[in-house]
Amino acid sequence: MQTERSDHSEMRSPLARLAYLAFLLFFLCVIFGLDMPFQAPPAGVEDISTSNQWRQIVYTALCGMAILALAPRRRQVWRLLCTEKWLTWLLLWCGLSILWSEFRFVSLKRFLQVIIAVVIIVTFLLHYQSPDPAFRLLQMLVGIYLGLCAIAIVLVPGATDAYGYWRGLTYGKNALGQISLMGLVLGATGLQHASAARRTITLAMMGLAGLLLLGSHSMTTLLAAVLLGTVALIKWIAQRLATVGIGRTFVGWILVWVGVVTLVVYFEPGVLDSLFEFLGKDATFTERTSLWEVLIGEAKQHWLFGCGFDGFWVVENKTVLQMYETDFVWLPNEGHNGYVDLWNENGVVGLGLLLGLVLWYFRHVRQCTKAYNGRWLFLGVLVVNLMESTFFRLNNVTGMLFAFVYLAVALEIMLTRAWEREALPRQTTIQYVQIS
Repeated sequence: MQTERSDHSEMRSPLARLAYLAFLLFFLCVIFGLDMPFQAPPAGVEDISTSNQWRQIVYTALCGMAILALAPRRRQVWRLLCTEKWLTWLLLWCGLSILWSEFRFVSLKRFLQVIIAVVIIVTFLLHYQSPDPAFRLLQMLVGIYLGLCAIAIVLVPGATDAYGYWRGLTYGKNALGQISLMGLVLGATGLQHASAARRTITLAMMGLAGLLLLGSHSMTTLLAAVLLGTVALIKWIAQRLATVGIGRTFVGWILVWVGVVTLVVYFEPGVLDSLFEFLGKDATFTERTSLWEVLIGEAKQHWLFGCGFDGFWVVENKTVLQMYETDFVWLPNEGHNGYVDLWNENGVVGLGLLLGLVLWYFRHVRQCTKAYNGRWLFLGVLVVNLMESTFFRLNNVTGMLFAFVYLAVALEIMLTRAWEREALPRQTTIQYVQIS
């Protein structure tokens, strides 16, 4: 009881409230954005902006708030970094890659923005010792945002793009699809322990998120939602069948079925083309495959170390300008594949560190209770990045949630190990007294 009271009072301390405010305002800016809604896409290179002064001012102020709240917790910061090593190594490598970036100032600014996001997330987690308040807060913010997007789609013509796809307050249909997917996952994770009234609100938000996801026609997030739902269903059925001793057999048959489908697609690629034609999509994923070919060719030129953190998609880059003038007149500002972009900008070293981070997460998330709910968000971001680039992108909510759920697992592992170290001497003392 004494520990619970001290934790409760700590959560209500001024510094804890400051950490909460910084976290709230940060994700408010990430979700709602700092750009005016209903803006038309850039018509030419001259319309592309690579800097937002308001974003720099706001995020710098929020970073100052977080550092002030984090100062008394600096020892715990070190322990957290020692608990998880992969994100730390990845960020250190990204910072080092600025040295050989052709656009060092742009890379430095974007790197500092990621550091600011990590600092704000770490500050919140260390003060509240749990991701649960953050999940509730994020669910509320996403729910409000999706509600405003729905109102805008009904009332504002600019909330629908030229092809009739919904984009709401976001800059494009894919962005609306991603935040709708996050709304579905956040809602699903919050249903288990919600009260009756809150459950009704959560189900309504999930219904709205599903409607907006369908209306956005974002094939990437639709496929991600189907995949997550399929995995969740298979897991649920396997758990039920495990009670009668055939759970592993069921999972084995599922893996065999996946293998057969993979072989059919490999030997008969026309089947995949027919499927995409049925879905109203082309097999190039809206020219993504052509873009990937160019980026892979570019990445091979600096395959080991990369061209520098976030230093490729810069308007002044001659390679990017040449791409805009030739085959990619739709002016992409990302590779539409987070893994290819990471390889191009941070090399095989950065890609290997990301792989280590992912393996560390799935190895340790099973040991967690509070942070366990974030596994579907983590998996969802991994799937989304097969056709979008959101890893460590400050203006994308999925990229920030990826870092948040990872750090939530690291925090719980750190706290569990600290509790075990404190409990061990007590058990040793009790055993010594009993022997005596």
